[in-house]
Amino acid sequence: MENLEVKHRDIDVITSEIKELCDAAGKTMLLYAAEIGRRLVEAKEILPHGEWGRWLSEECGFSQRTANKHMQIFKAYGSAQVSIFGAELNSPTWANLSYSQALSLLAVPEEEREEFVKENNVEDLSSRELDRLIKERDEAEADAEKQRKDLERAQSEAEELKAKLDKAKEAEKKAKEKLKALKEQPPEIPQELRDKLKAEATEEANERAAEDIRKGIEDAERKAREAEAARSLAESEAEAARSKAEELRKAVAAADPAVSEFKILFTQVQETMDKMFDRMGRIEDSTMRGKLANAVRAVLDKYGAEISHI
Repeated sequence: MENLEVKHRDIDVITSEIKELCDAAGKTMLLYAAEIGRRLVEAKEILPHGEWGRWLSEECGFSQRTANKHMQIFKAYGSAQVSIFGAELNSPTWANLSYSQALSLLAVPEEEREEFVKENNVEDLSSRELDRLIKERDEAEADAEKQRKDLERAQSEAEELKAKLDKAKEAEKKAKEKLKALKEQPPEIPQELRDKLKAEATEEANERAAEDIRKGIEDAERKAREAEAARSLAESEAEAARSKAEELRKAVAAADPAVSEFKILFTQVQETMDKMFDRMGRIEDSTMRGKLANAVRAVLDKYGAEISHI
């Protein structure tokens, strides 16, 4: 008697069927997880204080963690009303999501979640791919927020420096006015005073008068020296004010928000290029890798030509 050879199906077919069944099971699970979550929310509201944990464990066989996931699923995706047609979700967008995808998407803000799913074809992503996409989204938003704060800080610093520059300009102006006034009033002893003192010394011809004259001359000369010192100080102050103003002018130019924004964008371009070269290195198809390298080279040549005209 001949042995009948057992024919086995192709492994790729079996693999495909398993994946399709898992996908269908995940989507069905999302529907029923939402309805279980609805009832868990309802039960938690009516159970006496302290009974929730015991009831979950003994009556439902749920851990607190599992119950929390189901309630989160209901609040995020479940329909507000119980349908006569059975379990329903609150948006047709969720219809093709699996339970694990829905859990991962809880990390996306509610007001952005539906648009995120549509823009990224989430239903076609594996859980790992989706988690990586959400992580990259969060990192991009964090980078954007950091850049926004850096730019705001640069603008604030520029405004502060401008205010200091305005004050320095005002100080420079006052110092110049003071110097001008001193120059218009020469610090020399008036000739009339000299003549008067000499005349008094001649007329009185006594020691007291001579002493008074001497003191008068010394006082006049002292005042002249003080006036000269004041003029010298005013010149120093004017020069210091001018130097400070020039320093602040340079600082304001360096703190230009456009320059700060350029530095931020330049850093972002460098990081993006690093990521592109890393991804390109992972491509196994050498032909595709060559095409991508040529595309990058063409872009660099284009912008290199434009830079030469700046």
